Amino acid sequence: MAPAPLADPGTYEVTVHDEVYASPGGTDLLARLFVPDGAPAGRPGVVDVHGGGWSFFDRTVDEVQCRGLASAGAVVAAVDFRQAPAGRWPDPVADVAAAVRWLKANAERFALDPAAVLLMGGSSGGHLALWTALRAEHPECRAASPDPSDGAENGDGAGTAGPDARVRGVLALWPVADPGERYRYLRRREADGDTDSRDPLFNIPFLTEAQRNFFGDEAGMDAAGVPALLASGDHEPPPPLVLVHPELDENITAAMTAALADAWRRAGGEAEVLHYADVPHSFVNFGGPAADACVADLVAHTRTILTSPLPTPSEGVPT
Repeated sequence: MAPAPLADPGTYEVTVHDEVYASPGGTDLLARLFVPDGAPAGRPGVVDVHGGGWSFFDRTVDEVQCRGLASAGAVVAAVDFRQAPAGRWPDPVADVAAAVRWLKANAERFALDPAAVLLMGGSSGGHLALWTALRAEHPECRAASPDPSDGAENGDGAGTAGPDARVRGVLALWPVADPGERYRYLRRREADGDTDSRDPLFNIPFLTEAQRNFFGDEAGMDAAGVPALLASGDHEPPPPLVLVHPELDENITAAMTAALADAWRRAGGEAEVLHYADVPHSFVNFGGPAADACVADLVAHTRTILTSPLPTPSEGVPT
């Protein structure tokens, strides 16, 4: 079944509700569902992964982009996941993968096409979305299972019953794709006394502490880097990638975004970078004309992704 084509943002009214999608270690994780009223069956699905330094915020903060995509006809699940200090790397990628499986397992209920599910994430959530897309059926992404309607094992086990966690594409908004490089960039600026910023969300002590709390140390940050993962070859075929880079972003530099796009292409994937002038890190979350333009672009690029050939799954999965 071909996925239903997306309309323009604002076409459909959107119903919002929360559901439990997984319960690792007995802790319920919620997904906020944005469901387009009256959109045709075969809807695309999007799992949204919020930012916040792997430590803060929840499923509610990406309302603008989630509602925007849903109003064009996609079913969007904005998910909570394990965060620092209770959660550490790689706990959240298991949760994100479980959310993809859960959404696919509920395809009939939401009238969506399970072969048309994408990941979307901003900042640290972009990092988690990218990693999950590349390692969807690898061990760290199989450590939590959907709860409980598809019959998958729950809790801390590695049950994998039901759909896989592979996705058709990734919408990565200002992602922290290389945590080690970002950490060293922050430390260099701190050492140089270069702490003033045109980006209101640029706070070196907050950002560096958040990374240490989640990854433990610089070696852990490097091990979680997406460019290094791409270079290793130990990953799924990279699905199409759309990168959003704000001009005033100083949390993530333009060079970091370009390096990720280059690494993605070298690994055989398609990557397109969308630049937005005069806006800072996380600008879409705050709404306004630039946010509306970005949401329209995300919808348009999702249409393109859904008409591209399906990625060919890797042969075998490491255990």
